[in-house]
Amino acid sequence: MARSLAASSFSNTVMIPIELKFPDGKSKHFLVPQSFEELTEDQYLKCITILKRAETYPSDQWLLLMVLIRISQEDLKLLNGVQRIELLSTMGFLYDLDKLPSKQMIKKLHGKDRSKVIALYGPGDLLKHFTFGEFLAAETRLDRYYQIHDEAQLNQFCGVMYRKSSPERSEYSDQRTSFEDGLVESNGRYFSKVDDYTKTALVMNYNGMKRRFPSLYRNVFPPKMQDEDELEPKPKPKQRTSSSMAWLNTLVSLADRDVTKIKEVEKASLHTVLKVLDEMIQHNQQMKEEAIRNRR
Repeated sequence: MARSLAASSFSNTVMIPIELKFPDGKSKHFLVPQSFEELTEDQYLKCITILKRAETYPSDQWLLLMVLIRISQEDLKLLNGVQRIELLSTMGFLYDLDKLPSKQMIKKLHGKDRSKVIALYGPGDLLKHFTFGEFLAAETRLDRYYQIHDEAQLNQFCGVMYRKSSPERSEYSDQRTSFEDGLVESNGRYFSKVDDYTKTALVMNYNGMKRRFPSLYRNVFPPKMQDEDELEPKPKPKQRTSSSMAWLNTLVSLADRDVTKIKEVEKASLHTVLKVLDEMIQHNQQMKEEAIRNRR
């Protein structure tokens, strides 16, 4: 059996082609993904499920190879531990928070409204359909979940991201019904029967989208903020910084401390608000630098 993995370019994909040789002398070729974005929705969900299960049952991690490179169970049994580790090491994105997916991995999922199964639609790549109000609501629920581990808060977070459609929105790129903060609790109930692994996958996808923001809005997201969105924050002696409170202060500031303008800002596109903030911060910084130069 080959102990090394031979890689070469393969069409236009960034997947790495490898060749494995088996004891009978035969060899087989596989494609190894290099990012979450290359996975199908089914692969992504199975991948997150296995990663979470492997925290309790470490041997489950080998199932990742069956899911991601589509090696058969029979062939997997022929690989020794070193070879399995070598294969997994070519997929470092699985264990790197900075490599979480920024595109929407799950376009539609299903929740339950009493006995009726309903379709729920997501916010698009990089949260492109999010309003600033939705973002604030999502951050608030996620903060609360991290602090008190209340499943209802996690459900409500998912309910902010994924919502029902309506006939009049069927032709829109964002098929979700309009966001209403007063409906967050009821929307969260649709996720009460959704399995924990799927909800974990949604949180990881959300954090992956947020982790792209610093490269788009460098003035809004200083480097220290990039470490605030872990899936399960590790125990720390000091309390976790509240991201939602910071964004609430931003909302009040953008509304010029005028409560009549708050709703207007909340309904604005998240990316529009971030762009305006980025330009404001850059302008203020330039003004400070100019003032300092003029004092000399």
